[in-house]
Amino acid sequence: MSKFTTTPLFNRMVKFYLEASEFKDPATGNRVLPKIYNNGSSRSTKTWSTIMLLAAFCDHNRETPLYIAAARDTLVDARKFLFKDFKECLAHIGIIS
Repeated sequence: MSKFTTTPLFNRMVKFYLEASEFKDPATGNRVLPKIYNNGSSRSTKTWSTIMLLAAFCDHNRETPLYIAAARDTLVDARKFLFKDFKECLAHIGIIS
């Protein structure tokens, strides 16, 4: 994967993920999978920062089977924007053409 310029939100999500990766359920002692939710105004880099995080995470875990879910507030928003945003962002950071 090519290098890309990160955003402050991307950096905060990476920091949170690394810290949250050590969390354990006190009742079972099992590792708790981190979940990241971003909300805020439009045009605030949430979507692209999240897509960049997912791309970097997948690149770093190439040999690991992963289950990743991405969602938006509504199914209409997911259908209308999410796939288009993924394609644009992945092209921008050089993963697809």
